[in-house]
Amino acid sequence: MFTNRDRGRGEPEYELLDTGIFDGDRYFDVFVEYAKQDAEDILIRITVCNRGPEAAQLQVLPHLWFRNTWYDSKRPVIPTLTAMHGIGNVTLAEASHHDLGDWLFHCDGDVPFCSRTTRRTAPGFFSRPIPRPT
Repeated sequence: MFTNRDRGRGEPEYELLDTGIFDGDRYFDVFVEYAKQDAEDILIRITVCNRGPEAAQLQVLPHLWFRNTWYDSKRPVIPTLTAMHGIGNVTLAEASHHDLGDWLFHCDGDVPFCSRTTRRTAPGFFSRPIPRPT
């Protein structure tokens, strides 16, 4: 952003390639594919390709989230996310929302879940203070 601001009108826009981040071809391509089996069954496949010359480790963190519609509520009902044990080599999480109901999130393999509730973006987007729990 600052580099583009300092450039004149006759200069090209500063691009990601200009940063040198892809020098040496050391990067990963991440492909996320979605398919609907039916109205309430969405399949997601995440494929990662290492484009670098040597093996490298990458941790992929798929996200499951709800739009925060309870932020201004006087009596908020906040959705929950609960890790569950699946059968065989499957990890499950149950997502419960008061309007949308209960949903299961299936992952192949032994996948650790972490759950986080954050409201840190509120001041940046809405220019109002973050409410403190009472």
